[in-house]
Amino acid sequence: MPAFGDLSAMMTLDIELHKRILERLHERGVTLAQVARELKRSPTLVTYVSQGRCRSRPVESAIARHLNCEAAELWPARYQKRGDK
Repeated sequence: MPAFGDLSAMMTLDIELHKRILERLHERGVTLAQVARELKRSPTLVTYVSQGRCRSRPVESAIARHLNCEAAELWPARYQKRGDK
């Protein structure tokens, strides 16, 4: 079990999901760099969120909005209600 506050141990890297997100964004003419500029966040942060390395609800929401879906559809494990498994 990770130590309290050790979020890096809890995040799951998902390169396949990241690739699917990139493909779907590309189909819509959007890049992660554009999402970063829109949010005034670093491109690295946006990439890390897409890959599952870290969380940022504003980034997750922006990516989902560009894909016409909810963030919970892209990252269901991140949006599970407490007690749901």
